[in-house]
Amino acid sequence: MKKALKTLLILSFTPYVFCLFYGIFSAFNFNGLDEFFYGIAVMALWLCYYPVIPFCLAYQLICLVIFIIKKHILKNLISKLLGIFYL
Repeated sequence: MKKALKTLLILSFTPYVFCLFYGIFSAFNFNGLDEFFYGIAVMALWLCYYPVIPFCLAYQLICLVIFIIKKHILKNLISKLLGIFYL
């Protein structure tokens, strides 16, 4: 189950990579740095209109919160064990 969640987390970054590649495509085909930023903005708005980016961002934030909670609980558990056994 953990491998599936990690794979899903990695795949949740694909819309951002797609926006970056579309920006690079726009910059080379339409000549200019302005077109790079315009391509990224248009693709990001399109992916927000069809709610791809919000779901990916929500999943990434949930994974981040779970990771922080697990690390904090583990840190507190270790400190409590050290206090119990006087280490």
